Amino acid sequence: MLSPGEITKKISKDYDKKREKAKERESTVEFKRRREKKEQQINHQKTCEVREGISYETGVDMNNNICSDDVCEIPPPTTEPTCTVLKLGMDYAYVSFDLETTGLAQDCEITQIGAAYTDEHSFSEYLLPSKRISTSAFALTGLTVAGNQMYKEGQPVQATSPSEGLRNILHWLSTIHKPIVLMAHNARFDANVFCRALIGNKLKDGAGKVIQAFVDTLPLFRKSVPGLSSYKQTDLVKCLLQTYYCAHDAASDAKSLLQLVNSQTFSEDLFLQHSFSLDSYINVIQYHERVQKNSSSLICLVDNTVISKLMMTSIAKSGLSLSHLLLAYKRDSENGVFQLLSERTNEGKARVTCNKKIIGNLCVYLKSMSN
Repeated sequence: MLSPGEITKKISKDYDKKREKAKERESTVEFKRRREKKEQQINHQKTCEVREGISYETGVDMNNNICSDDVCEIPPPTTEPTCTVLKLGMDYAYVSFDLETTGLAQDCEITQIGAAYTDEHSFSEYLLPSKRISTSAFALTGLTVAGNQMYKEGQPVQATSPSEGLRNILHWLSTIHKPIVLMAHNARFDANVFCRALIGNKLKDGAGKVIQAFVDTLPLFRKSVPGLSSYKQTDLVKCLLQTYYCAHDAASDAKSLLQLVNSQTFSEDLFLQHSFSLDSYINVIQYHERVQKNSSSLICLVDNTVISKLMMTSIAKSGLSLSHLLLAYKRDSENGVFQLLSERTNEGKARVTCNKKIIGNLCVYLKSMSN
C-alpha cells in the first residue's frame, strides 16, 4: 500500500519516453522500409531452404543421413526470354536459305537445305529424315524415302545424315569469313526447325560461332513494298522479277530469295529491324521445351481438378514440375509449397500465386501422393 517514490516515478517517465520515441520511429517511412526488407530477407531465407534443401543448412557435411532428395535443388523462378535484334556496326554477310521438311508439325525434320550467298556461291544438300515424309510435304517437294535411299520425283538423289548435313552447311558458311545472317521468307518456321535440329545434334555451340542471326524477309517486304495482294515468295518473284522458278526446292527457293532481296534497296537498319539473334532464339526454344516438359508432369493435377489449366501453365512457366512441388512439400509441408509458389521474382511479383486456398488444395493432393 506504498505510494510510488521518486525513483519509481522517474523510471516510469523514462519508459513512457522510450515508448513514445519507439512509436514515432516505427511510424517513419525509413523504419517501415527496414522492416519490409527484413521480412523479405526472412522469406528469402525460408524459400532458399525449401529450394536448396539440406544443402542450405550449416554443417551439412556433418550429416550422415543425406539422400538424393535432400540435396536436389529446385530451380529459381524463370521468365520467358525474348528474341533480340542485331545492332548496327558489324560487317555481316547476308545469306539466303530455305528448308524443305517432312511436314509442318513442331517436330518435323529437315529433308533439304538450300543456301545462297551469291549467284555462284551456293549450297544444297538432301538429308535423310528419321520421320515419315507427310503426304502434303511429298505433294510439294516430290521427296520420298525408301530404306536409306531418297528420291525426288521418283529419281534417286544423294542424301546424307542430318548431323553430317548440318555440319556441312556450317562448314560452308564458315568459308565466307564473316558473321553470317541467314535470310528466310517466313523465317520463324525455318529458324525453328533449323535450331531444333542443331540442338538435337549438339551443334548449337558450333553454329553460334558462325551464325549471328536470322532475318525474316516476309514482314520486310510487307513494309517496304506495301499494297500487294500476296506476299508469298512465288508471287513476289512473279510481281517484282517478272519470272517463275522451281518452288519448294530449297536450293531454288534460296537463290530466288537472294535475287528478290538484291532487286530492292533496303537500308541495313531496316534489315536488322526484322532480325532475331541465333542465341536468343535458341533460348526461347529451350524455354518452351522446358515448359512443355513441366506441363506434361503437371497435367494430372488438372485431370484431378486440383488446379485449373491456367494455373498449371503458370506453374510450368515459372520453371516448376510436379517433382519440384513434391520436393517442397516433403521439405516443409504446406509452408514449403507456399514459400515456393509465393517466392518474389525480380519484378516483385509472386512466382505463381499467394492464394492459400489454391495452395491448400494442391497440398492435399501432394500429401496423398506422398503417402
